[in-house]
Order: sequence, then C-alpha cells, then structure tokens
Amino acid sequence: MSAVLAVLCLLVTLALSLAVLGFALTTLGFTSEAYHRGMTTLHIVITVVAVLVAATPLFVTVWAGWRRFFSSRPWEDVPLGLGLPLLAPVVCAGLSLLAFHLGERVASHQSQQRRAEELAALRAEVDGGALEKSCDIILTDPRATPEDMRRCRTRIESLSDPKKRWAELQRFLDIHSGFQTWTPMKVGLAPKWDWNRSVVVVRHDQEWFIRTFYETWLAQPEAFDSEKELTRLNGCLRDTDRWTGWTPSALAVFRAQVLPAIVQRVEAQRERHQELLVWPWLQKALAEHQAPPKKKEVPPVPKLDAVPERSIGLARFDADGTLHLWLRATPETGAFGDVYLTYTPSDEHYGPWKSHLDSTEPGKVQPVAALAD
Repeated sequence: MSAVLAVLCLLVTLALSLAVLGFALTTLGFTSEAYHRGMTTLHIVITVVAVLVAATPLFVTVWAGWRRFFSSRPWEDVPLGLGLPLLAPVVCAGLSLLAFHLGERVASHQSQQRRAEELAALRAEVDGGALEKSCDIILTDPRATPEDMRRCRTRIESLSDPKKRWAELQRFLDIHSGFQTWTPMKVGLAPKWDWNRSVVVVRHDQEWFIRTFYETWLAQPEAFDSEKELTRLNGCLRDTDRWTGWTPSALAVFRAQVLPAIVQRVEAQRERHQELLVWPWLQKALAEHQAPPKKKEVPPVPKLDAVPERSIGLARFDADGTLHLWLRATPETGAFGDVYLTYTPSDEHYGPWKSHLDSTEPGKVQPVAALAD
C-alpha cells in the first residue's frame, strides 16, 4: 500500500476516533450534570469504562501510524493492516454506547431503589406521629392513598396561622408558578412516559384542596399585589383545568366558590397592574374559567353496562382514529372521567395505548384494563 493512501486512511481514522471520543465526552458531561449529586460507585466505574473504550481508537490510530512509518518491524505482521484502525472506531463506538446505556440503566434502578427506601422511611415517620411531614408523601409518592391525603389535610387544617398554612400549601407549586404534577405513567394511568401530559399531584380530596388553596391565598395581604403574584396566579389558573387531572367536581367547586373572589380581587388591582405583560394573559385565563365548559373539548363519559373489576377507565376510538380515555383519578380510586386524555394517530404515544386496548372499532366503548407496574 502506498504511503499516500496510508496517510489518507489514517487521517480518516483519526477523524472518526476524535468524533467517537467527542461523543463520549459530551455524553459524560450530560451524565455528570444529571447525576452529579447521586452517581454511585458502580455508575462511575461503568461511565469511566465507556470513556476509556471511546478513547481506544485514538490510541490505535496513533500506534498504527507509528508502526507504519517509524517502526522497523514489518507492517505485514499487523492484524488486518490499516483495517484495524478503521474498524476500531466502529467497534468502540458501539461498545461505548452500550456501556453508557448500561450505566443509565444501573443509575435508574439504583435511583428508584433509593427513592423507595426514602419513601418507606418517610412513611414510617408519619406513621410514628410526624404529622408535619404528612404532606411530603403527597409530594413525593405518585401512588399516595386517600389516607395519605387525609393526613395531609389534617396537617394543613391544624395550622391556624394563615401565613403558616399558606407556606405549607405553596409547597404544591412548582418553580414555573403552576401546580406540581406527575406524568400519567407515574400514577399508573398511561403505558408509556409522556412529557406532554400531566396530572396534578393532588389525586384525592381535590374539592377541599382547590377551595382551601385559593381561599388561603386570598387571605394573604399581599395576594395579587405584584407582578410576581399575578404571574403565579396565571400559572395556577392555567393548571386548574381538566387537562391537568382536576376532576369535574373540583372544577365546579372552583368556579362556584372561589373564582368570583379571585376576579373581584384582580379587578381591584386593574389600575395598578393593567400595564404589566402578564395582565392580558391573566384576563384571558379568567375569562376561560368564567365561560361555560365546552362539551366538545371534554366529551361526557360514555355508558357501559358491564365493567370488569380493576378497570381504570373507559376508552373509545372515533372514526378518524382519535382515542378518547376517561380514566379514574388513580387506578384504584375515583370515577371514570376524573382524568380525561385524548390521542391522535400521529401522537407517538398512540401506539402503546392501541396495543393495550382490546379493540380499535370506531364508536365502541370498552373498559381499560389496569396497566402493568
């Protein structure tokens, strides 16, 4: 093989080796950022091995170049010749990718195990009388029970000071100003992880919670008197709807018992805040809540004579393939329709639901069997 061709092959190999190493280092950066507080020894070892494997083609390329042009030993003794450095990036890229994937699986398993242990310890504390931690279970366990919510309610109602009560209720808000939520899969209401759909963490006693939350907020002297407050209110109103897992009865309580007071307080601030950027969005959110619910957006729950035990909801396909799901608040509690989900055939999560259901016949109402954990 001519020296020119050998140089070209080694340059191509060098480029591939650097690309593989760059991919590995980039993946390492994301992994370190995601797990910088919780990487276990095993995960660290697997990640280091993945990076070393990704760096191997670079060393092979350098060695092949030295052996081809500077060593006195015969080049013909090298297995595969220049095919060795050309093959190394492909093989090592695959092995490195598998190692990173294995590391993610290990990290995920260990993280779940750690969360389960922490939740068990938390439950033990609450069972032992630590009432002040009872709401932590609602915020950390997507499978929290009605009894867990009863304890949380007792905790909140025991706080006679409005500021302390509001401080406890604010823990149910996320950093984006809306309510904290779970993905339906975590609650047991979807077969696959879905970032585009969510349900509020409060899965039980929603009528009490939604009334208490907003009434306690309204009782604060600083309620809605700043841009930050109005932005937070807009986020909460945005998350107070059927699409985030609030039941029809909870929303009925909100519209009848809470919304008028919110509108009155906001209108009292109009002259001070109507120039704020959030003001038109807030007005739109209030108007949407004041308007009658649209049946076309959330169809009424269909009827089905015989529903098997442990069914978590009802399903129906339209003629165009659209899937409607009327689910319970949780797999074990609530009524059909407490959670409403809809999917179109183009949705990436349509397939798993289609596989889970017994029939795709348009117009047929069918029960939704419980999902595997």
